[in-house]
Amino acid sequence: MRDGPVWNIEPSVDKGANHPSVDGSAFRFCHHVPPDELLVVTVSRLAIDLKLDALVHAIDAIDGLADRYPVRLVVIGDGEARDALVASAMDSQPS
Repeated sequence: MRDGPVWNIEPSVDKGANHPSVDGSAFRFCHHVPPDELLVVTVSRLAIDLKLDALVHAIDAIDGLADRYPVRLVVIGDGEARDALVASAMDSQPS
């Protein structure tokens, strides 16, 4: 049990620049994602603590969806969990 006040500080998000109506075609072009492919993007610190499990679950979820839908996950960020995430993603690649 913790005594004292607790705060939740939400990360700042630019709701204008990150609105769903923003044209993402340049991003898709840069990352070779066809317009008919579903695109899931996460921007995260690639930390082993607090982040790794959730990002591995995201990779696994996209892997499960890829059997039925044209879908791609783009992870933007860096950190000490990068190599583990790359390995997890490579294990999910079709042979």
